[in-house]
Amino acid sequence: MAIQNRPAQTKPIRILLIEDDEDDYMLTRDLLDEIKSQQYILDWVNTYEVGLKQILERSHDIYLIDYRFANDVRTGLDLLKEVTGQGHEGPFILLTGLEDRDIDLKAMAMGAADYLVKGQIDERLLDRTIRYSMAHHSMLQAIRHSEKRKEMVLATLTHDLRTPVRAEFRVLEQLRTQNYGPLTPEQEIIIDELIKSNRIMNQMIDNILTSFKFEEGRIELHPEEFDLNEMITRLIQGELSLLAEEKKQKLVMNLGDLPKVYADPLEIRRVIYNFIQNALKFSPSNDEIVIETRKDGENIRVSVRDNGPGIEEEKLPTLFQPYASLSKKFKQIGTGLGLYLSQQIIDAHEGEIGVDSTPGEGSCFWFILKDRTPQG
Repeated sequence: MAIQNRPAQTKPIRILLIEDDEDDYMLTRDLLDEIKSQQYILDWVNTYEVGLKQILERSHDIYLIDYRFANDVRTGLDLLKEVTGQGHEGPFILLTGLEDRDIDLKAMAMGAADYLVKGQIDERLLDRTIRYSMAHHSMLQAIRHSEKRKEMVLATLTHDLRTPVRAEFRVLEQLRTQNYGPLTPEQEIIIDELIKSNRIMNQMIDNILTSFKFEEGRIELHPEEFDLNEMITRLIQGELSLLAEEKKQKLVMNLGDLPKVYADPLEIRRVIYNFIQNALKFSPSNDEIVIETRKDGENIRVSVRDNGPGIEEEKLPTLFQPYASLSKKFKQIGTGLGLYLSQQIIDAHEGEIGVDSTPGEGSCFWFILKDRTPQG
């Protein structure tokens, strides 16, 4: 059966009431009929099974679901669980005869937008709850749409950008090693610049992808025991030494006597790389950059110190936020995600990360890894 209250200018809202008590149906109908600002169309079913079928037909704008059904051990919570499990997102409002915080929390956890206690409902509360629940549902839908767009961006970055960028790098390497014929000095300089730009682009893409995965909780650490000093040595003697040579900078290692570290080596390497790369980028030519490791009680401390321009005090609180700018004066190519991503990684390791800096005197970026050695 269905009722329709006095017409209004706004679009009618179709409501499905799943309620086994006819008196409660009539009360809901009368309350809706008192609301003059909105046209409501109310449909009523009185069993769990028919309610389930009607919900899955998706022909209503909002659903009022009773908590208990006569002659049925299943509850409104079971109905919520079943319909949300089949992909229906509501909006749903749970109705119950008694105020029960536990039921309220369970309803919210299962996808209900709100919870109303029979006997405490008047037309204003019912109207407001319906409108707020629909607005909340629309907001969630917009967020989910935005998340889908992020997924599309992620797929584009992975396939349409990362693949050709890596392919381009392999070709440039072949050209640089003169596998396709000799190069003039001018051509060598041009190809070196292209390789540098390609490397920056690849790191930007990698930072965006990894940052996205951390935000989505899709990064899973793979900790193992490894020699941190050995990893730093290999890192500095490889690509970073070439970056330092470009500005005639010197990378100095001051590595203490450390035990094996239990962490994700690839992610910790990413943090150290970000720290050193930033130091190289923002420090002047002929500068000395010191990479230090030492025991800090039961923990391990890693720091990268430079003699660059330093960082203004007002920028320090936001430095590890995404897209934070170190200084307009020292603007460089990048995504602004390196330090943010570094913090996500250290936080995931339950460590600490920070920076000490004075304008004109350089900066020292550091992180601490706590002792997380597996027991047994």
